[in-house]
Amino acid sequence: MNKWNEIKENTKEVSGNVISGIGEKLPVEQLSKRKREIVLVLIVLAILAVGLVVSKFKTYDEFTVQSTSTSTTSGESDYIGFKDNLFRYSSDGAFYTDYDGDLIWSEAFEMTNPTVDYNDSYILVYDQGGNTIELFNISGLQKTIQTTLPLADAAIAENGVVAALMQEGDSSYINLYDSKGTTLASGELHTENSGYPVAIALSDDAEKLMVSMINMNSGSVDTNINFYNFGSEGQDAIDNLVASFTYSNMVVPEIDFVDGDKAIAFGDTEIVIYSGASTPKVSSEIYLDTELKSIFHNDTYFGYITAETNEKGETSNVITTYNMSGHKKFDREIDLSYTDVEMLENNEILLTNGQDVELYTSYGIKKFEYSFDDYLYSMIPIGGNNYIFVMNGQTESVKLK
Repeated sequence: MNKWNEIKENTKEVSGNVISGIGEKLPVEQLSKRKREIVLVLIVLAILAVGLVVSKFKTYDEFTVQSTSTSTTSGESDYIGFKDNLFRYSSDGAFYTDYDGDLIWSEAFEMTNPTVDYNDSYILVYDQGGNTIELFNISGLQKTIQTTLPLADAAIAENGVVAALMQEGDSSYINLYDSKGTTLASGELHTENSGYPVAIALSDDAEKLMVSMINMNSGSVDTNINFYNFGSEGQDAIDNLVASFTYSNMVVPEIDFVDGDKAIAFGDTEIVIYSGASTPKVSSEIYLDTELKSIFHNDTYFGYITAETNEKGETSNVITTYNMSGHKKFDREIDLSYTDVEMLENNEILLTNGQDVELYTSYGIKKFEYSFDDYLYSMIPIGGNNYIFVMNGQTESVKLK
């Protein structure tokens, strides 16, 4: 019997209410039931998809307060969401509380200009222009480091290693400390060759150091971005310097390591993204033709705000964001007269002037706008449409609606 005859032999007639053929016989009623179930599942999935799209494009202007707690918040303090609790610091010390305001631990210190750097494991508070570094984790103070020269900048790695940039007169030094305060390395930056250091950044593994240096030797204001590698890849390099980039007529006041092996430099005329685990190379450049008013970033996205003038001569603020590959996510006009902008951990962008708030998604959709009666110091996402509002004298757990 050939193959065609085998197929005909195994194929039966459709008779009555039973469809028969090769394998199991299935009643017509059962097939109809399965079809109805499939259609029902597709309808449910379609409803969920529509709901998801609507929620992404919806603008909320109200919220439900789920709980309120009294706190000692004030305008003299700054706030960070850290390990599902609230870290508050000021010139007098640091406080770590839960969102209900219950104290977990506190540490007193005195600083004139407390400044922070933090990651998922540590918070570093240092006195910019002073000599004190305080290193914290979820358990509290880990180490106090006293430097011999005034601090210009400091950075913290995931393993607790601290990099400190110290300056006095024309001399600049960088020290590395472990989490116990022991000096791991120290060295002088030769400003006569590379310029005057203005910012440093430390990689998560503490093996790579990035330094932004302003150089005015040529008569113009130039910037050198230097990369140092203290791991095996940098052992054969002179002074561990593995890469250096020079930018003419550009100042770079802010730099950072982001998204694994990438780094970013925010200049006044250009934003540069570098990639490469051992020897960094330029992977993307964004040129700016308008003066930056603000910049913001996390490990996934970055953005800036500029003042743009349209054909009618009207000026408005425009917010623009990119991913760390240099691809633009969105740009749009904003109406709020803001004083602060921040990219939150959930990639949303918070604009505020203390009482008026606008919140944008990573797609550029205005998610939330509101005018508060009291001053809003911080807005911390805790999942979905749930947030913590840190306000004057109280903390609220809310859900947008």
